[in-house]
Amino acid sequence: MNSNIVETIEQRFPTLSRQERKVAMKSLQDPDHVKSMGITTLAKKAEVSTSTITRFIRKMDCTDFAEFKVKLAEASLTTIKKETIPNTIVGQVESFYENVLEYTWRKLDVKMLKIIVQLIAAAPRIFVVGLGSSGYSAQEMAQRMVRMGLNTVALSDTHMIYVTSRLIKKDDIIIALSTSGNSSEINDAIKLAKRSHPTVVAITAFVNSPLVKLADYSVVVKNSDLVKNTRFVNSQLGIVYVLDVLSTMLLENPTFKKRMNQTVELLLDRKMVHSKALYEE
Repeated sequence: MNSNIVETIEQRFPTLSRQERKVAMKSLQDPDHVKSMGITTLAKKAEVSTSTITRFIRKMDCTDFAEFKVKLAEASLTTIKKETIPNTIVGQVESFYENVLEYTWRKLDVKMLKIIVQLIAAAPRIFVVGLGSSGYSAQEMAQRMVRMGLNTVALSDTHMIYVTSRLIKKDDIIIALSTSGNSSEINDAIKLAKRSHPTVVAITAFVNSPLVKLADYSVVVKNSDLVKNTRFVNSQLGIVYVLDVLSTMLLENPTFKKRMNQTVELLLDRKMVHSKALYEE
């Protein structure tokens, strides 16, 4: 099957220079605007030179910028035909994802999410807490916020959760992740931490759970375990969806977005140096 220009960019992204990757990112993330831009405008938006764009489009097998924009426009018109195949494993997993995400989306309170984002942005310290699978989600969310310049710690070890709960202060915020909301380790640690009156945000699947009763703010997601044929499917899907929404809302803050972009560039530079070293060996 012939690949379109978007697929070509994605496949060749690792081979691009740091500056060319800026053009690639702009083209992938905002194709509708890029296809209507002149080369000078794109250079300004991507913060590169026009010669960088010329080198980039040649690497994408385009003779000039006009051809690149035509291919980008064609790619944006291409839609993936969805086939309903509920009796296959692929169809079952897709149905599961749709069920969890749609339910969670319908339950979300945007005003509540905005309040939580404001609290996160203002907090001197943020503790994201979770055990088991929720612990991995806690680590992922903490890493994102650190890259935004937020003072964030992930706690996914029972001992450390309990010990750290004694060190939490009034203006800190705790984001507790627990599908059941009934983890005695997390709930006991939050009870202890609440003596210092921090803000507690719960993300869980049960609105009447002990965790929600301890929290100042709560976000309820779909409980994956109640969806038919879950078996080994991701139990964190609803929680991760909410974390993605919160992350995206945080990045509407220009300062957080700038810091995130700086860390992305730093990591890209490091990868480029590492890749170059491998090729030279």
